[in-house]
Amino acid sequence: MKKTSKELRRFTGSRLRRPLDKIKTLSMENILAAVRNETLFGCVECNIHVPDNLRDHFQEMCPIFKTIDISRDDIGKFMKTYAEENNIMRQPRRSLIGSMVGKKILAVGNRSVKVILSAWVTAVEHTPKPCFKPFGDALSDARRTGDVDLLKAIIANTMNLLGNSSYGKTITNKERHRQVK
Repeated sequence: MKKTSKELRRFTGSRLRRPLDKIKTLSMENILAAVRNETLFGCVECNIHVPDNLRDHFQEMCPIFKTIDISRDDIGKFMKTYAEENNIMRQPRRSLIGSMVGKKILAVGNRSVKVILSAWVTAVEHTPKPCFKPFGDALSDARRTGDVDLLKAIIANTMNLLGNSSYGKTITNKERHRQVK
C-alpha cells in the first residue's frame, strides 16, 4: 500500500486485523517461521518437496498433487507400449498426478506445507474472518425455506444455482482468459 488515501488506511486499520500486520516487510525466514508457527493466515505459493526421510512413508500415496502435461515419454514402458499399440496419447494431455516435488504450488492449508516447504515464491496474508458468511447463510436459509414451502422452491433452486456458479467462478483459472476475440 504505497499510495493510499488516509481514509482507506484508517478504514482498513480499524476493520481488518491480520496477525503479521506489525511487520511491514517479510523476509523468507519470517514467512517460513509464520507458516511453521501457524501465525500466517493465507496462502503461500512455494516450492515444496518430500524430505528423503519421509519418502518411504509416502510411497503408497504421494502428498503433493499437481496438474501437468503428460506425454508418452513420461509414462512407464508397459503403458507406453499399450498407448502406441492402441494409438492413444498421441498428444500430451493435462492430468492430475501425485508427486514428491512441486514447483510454484499454491498451498492454502499451511499445516501440510510445514514439513516439506523448501522455498517460498509468494505469500498472501488474509484477514481471519468469514467474509462470505452472510452470502452462505442466505443461500442455506433459502434452500431450507424451499424444502419446507413448495411455493418458494423456485427461489431455493435459484439460490442453489447462484451458490454453485459463484463457487465455480472462484475456482476458474483466469490465466487462460487472456485473449479476447
